[in-house]
Amino acid sequence: AAENAYCLSFTATRWLNEEDPEAMVCTYDLQSGTVSEHFRFPVSAMYALGVYDQASNAVFYSKELDNDTYKRWHTGDQIYRHDLTTGADEALTDDLLAVNYLHPIDDALLFLAATLENPDSLVVGRIDLPGGEIRYWDEVDTASTRLLSLDRERERLYVAMYDADEDTAFFSTDGVRPTHTIYSYDYQLGDKREILSETHKTIRSIYVSDGLLMYCMENEETGVAQTYTTRVIDTDTMEVLFENNDRFTHEGCLAPDGAGAYLFVTISDFNGIGYFDFETQRYTPVLENPSTAENEQADIVNFQMLRMSK
Repeated sequence: AAENAYCLSFTATRWLNEEDPEAMVCTYDLQSGTVSEHFRFPVSAMYALGVYDQASNAVFYSKELDNDTYKRWHTGDQIYRHDLTTGADEALTDDLLAVNYLHPIDDALLFLAATLENPDSLVVGRIDLPGGEIRYWDEVDTASTRLLSLDRERERLYVAMYDADEDTAFFSTDGVRPTHTIYSYDYQLGDKREILSETHKTIRSIYVSDGLLMYCMENEETGVAQTYTTRVIDTDTMEVLFENNDRFTHEGCLAPDGAGAYLFVTISDFNGIGYFDFETQRYTPVLENPSTAENEQADIVNFQMLRMSK
């Protein structure tokens, strides 16, 4: 796929003063290097999260229900759709506790969230648009994942699933780490396939694109320093194409050509999104944390790769 057919949609936050955080949803054109701002909103959610959907000229984002202030009411974070053409702002959910990922696809939105009914697990959901019907993956109540990544070429989603009860026991006692298993599903949350499983290791990130899977594992503690293993595999053959010991952040994505990955980096005095080349194993700056029109610093807090139409 040509690089000029893709952009990075990202959310950046800034502080209007010591107490009021504001979020901006922007896109970065990978070909031209142009940043376009689409929407701003007060951050009332636990996590400032937003994504631009070019096809419908709308932004999906999270905020507390009917809360347009900068304060948290602790009533649960919901998913909203803001139509940039009409200005309409619509709540798509009312039963969530916290939202971690939002991925627009054709006529639907895939998301990862904790629900008010089951606050201990993070579950994958799908909202069908424009009808608004919501459904969740068909898993046991203790099934959970902190990660959700989309292979948009093959129309599949990937998670690193673990048992929430085992995870709680690990952090509260001297228990063992829960097993993390990477599964993929189709966009209808069906056709479940197990890709691989890791025991006594925590999978910290997964990036996928056109049959390639990159994942970073936190290994058992050595008593001196935490160590990591990152691999890129071909999911058709399970061949390991690349491996190193770098830590890759949970926010990131593979490049469309599979030759590298985008992730958060700090390089000298550069902070923002960088690119890691698998062949050279070098990091290069791509998009620095932006300054706003008010000449204030904003910090990029999440991003994802999206297709663009010119």
